[in-house]
Amino acid sequence: MKKAFPLMFISPLDRASGSIGNNFAMMEAVQLLAGIMQKFHFELDERHAVILEPSITLRPKKGIHMRLVKR
Repeated sequence: MKKAFPLMFISPLDRASGSIGNNFAMMEAVQLLAGIMQKFHFELDERHAVILEPSITLRPKKGIHMRLVKR
């Protein structure tokens, strides 16, 4: 990797593989989300309209507001 400036510090975490615990953190996030989805039901919040923004893919302009209801 060529440095842009001679005294520039390049962290070992800037590699393509990322940090050592990156895979573990992603697996932990998936398990956390699965646990939340088992205990709650997601409902669309009617107070906020979903405005779609067309681009290469159709995306919500300001996100989608959801409510979590305990199962």
